Order: sequence, then C-alpha cells, then structure tokens
Amino acid sequence: MLSKSELEACKNADICSFNKGDLPDMKSISINTKQPVTKRVEEYFDAVKNPYIFRVGDVGVKINCVGNKNLEESIIEIGKLH
Repeated sequence: MLSKSELEACKNADICSFNKGDLPDMKSISINTKQPVTKRVEEYFDAVKNPYIFRVGDVGVKINCVGNKNLEESIIEIGKLH
C-alpha cells in the first residue's frame, strides 16, 4: 500500500510526463469485486502503480477528485463506466 506522501506524489504527477503506451490500460485490469473494499483497492494499486494516472485504450486519463468525492469514490465511479 502507498504511504500518504507517496499517494500525494501520485496525485501531483503530471500526466504529460508519462509515455501513454507505458500506462496501464484499464481495459486489461480485472479486480475481484467479491473481495472486501480494502483488498480491491490494494489490487487496483498493484495493477496501476499510480491510482490517479492510467489509460483506457488509447486515451490517457488523470483522475482529479472534486467536491466531496475522494479517490475511492472516484475510482468506483470509473468502474461503473467500464
């Protein structure tokens, strides 16, 4: 699991500094939804390395949490689209 400072560094990372082809593709990531939330988050972090930056097909994506949503809620919303 990432430390708070590592997570903050991930949050502040510039998506333009990444090679799109090197980003993990959400289409190829499978998370066991029968696991408890903490286990699913660990699986997600292991798969993407930076939970804020990934790609979907050929599109690079950076999550920005706004309003009252936190990272977990934002990830769940993305999962519903997938």
